[in-house]
Amino acid sequence: LIALIVILALIIFLWARGFIKEAITKSGKSAEQNCQEINLEVNLQDYILSINNRGNVPVKGLILERKSAGEVSVKRIAEADLGSGVSWQEDIRDDPTDSEETYQSVTIVPVILGTAKNAKAEYTCESNKIEIEQ
Repeated sequence: LIALIVILALIIFLWARGFIKEAITKSGKSAEQNCQEINLEVNLQDYILSINNRGNVPVKGLILERKSAGEVSVKRIAEADLGSGVSWQEDIRDDPTDSEETYQSVTIVPVILGTAKNAKAEYTCESNKIEIEQ
């Protein structure tokens, strides 16, 4: 009977832990609220991705998901530090000299920097993806 109670308590604990996420905050607001306030102007022309941060939330980095004929490649761009009003651009191809490299679509996912348990933590704004069809 005691073993059954312990197992049941363990199941409830593991189940409840899935509901409680570590809270990441930025400027006194939750990371998700900050993600909703991101305002990026995005342009992709001849494999040159140009992004302008028109909002007030600084974007620390970007995740690019490049989709082509049955493949998805993910590229993390940490140096894309986009403060308010800052523009950035880069060739998104793995090999800029390869004229055969093509993508059907490119998805841009912003990453912001917040605080969790008094330490800096990155938060990926999945709800604020920008998808560009080629």
